[in-house]
Amino acid sequence: MEVELIVMVVLIAIVIALVVYNIIISKRIKNFKNLNQKVTSLNVLQDFMSTIGEVQSVDEKIEKINEILIEQYAIKYSTIVAFNGAEYVVKASNVDQKHWDTLRSLQDEDIFKDSITTAQPKYVTVNNERRKTSISKNGIWTS
Repeated sequence: MEVELIVMVVLIAIVIALVVYNIIISKRIKNFKNLNQKVTSLNVLQDFMSTIGEVQSVDEKIEKINEILIEQYAIKYSTIVAFNGAEYVVKASNVDQKHWDTLRSLQDEDIFKDSITTAQPKYVTVNNERRKTSISKNGIWTS
């Protein structure tokens, strides 16, 4: 009876030790994932800064920044537009050119109206394959 009790106590101690070890390892993995995300963000920032420092035209730099975004963040569709006071002008895009007319009229969309008045950049992201953005009513984006 005494031996069985000792074996049971040892087994319980082993289980507790394994649970604690599992929790510690889980926290370390989470920290490494966060660190990896930070390193990726710093790499993207470094790529942006390198691009900005290159001797190229502004349009070439914007195109390269769009390429960096597409590659580093695995973006399916990406377009950089600038508002010229009357309409949005496509500066860089991997979206088919036949859809650019819709991109030029973004100032008519509610989501972008406040962006114009406050001079704040606006980012639209869609993570669900089936979801469409408010600017996809012409069937441009389904990603």
